This record gives sequence, structure tokens and C-alpha cells, in this order.
Amino acid sequence: MERCNVCNRQFGLVRHRWWGYHFCTKKCLNDFLAKRTHQIERLKDWLGSPDRNLSGLPFMGRVGEKSTFPKV
Repeated sequence: MERCNVCNRQFGLVRHRWWGYHFCTKKCLNDFLAKRTHQIERLKDWLGSPDRNLSGLPFMGRVGEKSTFPKV
């Protein structure tokens, strides 16, 4: 028998679903989404801004454009 992804209880008459995950109550669904949102925000903070991380890299450019890649 399948069980809730958050609290591991059996399902009653109503089952809430989100992207392949199953939840026994709306509270379990909301708890899961809050935790997932928090994890995504932490990941974004950890990765930082893409502009800030890539600003020091040389520009490879498109075909036909002048590259700023250092010659070795």
C-alpha cells in the first residue's frame, strides 16, 4: 500500500499529488512545498549570481567574432 511522502501515513479518501509525489493531507503538501522552496533558495544562494561567477572568465565569442581567450 502506498503512503504519504512526508509523514508516511496511509491515504484516506483524498490524495493530494504534486509532480509524482503523493500526500495524505493539504498540510503535508504545503510542508513539502515550503521545504522544497527553502532548499531551492539555499541552492541559489550557494551558487550565487551567474553574472558575478562568470565575469572573470574570458569571452569565447561566436564564430567570426574576436575572442578574448588568452593565447598560449
